[in-house]
Amino acid sequence: MLSSSPSAANNVLRPLLVTILVILAALYIYTDKQEEFYRQYAIPEIETILFEISDWNEGSLREHLSKETKDSIDAKQMSTLLAQYRPLGKFVSIKHLEFSKLVSAMSLFSKDRISYQGIVEFDSGLSDVTITLLKKDRTYQIYNLNIKLDSNS
Repeated sequence: MLSSSPSAANNVLRPLLVTILVILAALYIYTDKQEEFYRQYAIPEIETILFEISDWNEGSLREHLSKETKDSIDAKQMSTLLAQYRPLGKFVSIKHLEFSKLVSAMSLFSKDRISYQGIVEFDSGLSDVTITLLKKDRTYQIYNLNIKLDSNS
């Protein structure tokens, strides 16, 4: 006779829950270490990238785009993007950037991507920025960039 007692179910669920908790704890530790590492290297690189591309010329931006991004954007899209960002003016400084632990955890299963979201200052004022970088060798390239003028500036 088969028993479907609660203790039989607990015997199956308990190891599963412990395994899930161990995986989550490991991911938390991993992403904390990633955040600490990239704070030293990626933030200065983001400052350099934003400074260099904020002349809003196609050549400057293309120089910092990943191959995947270059391949996915046509000339009309590039022109529209640059026209949208040109009124921001030159990059001034980073006010605050928050490391994306989710993107860091997902990079375990794909290419080495890091993402930051926060507030940066341009000549025209503060802007919300999301930037995802693809690490290639010892450099970082823009995989995705979204800048939106902050309505509070």
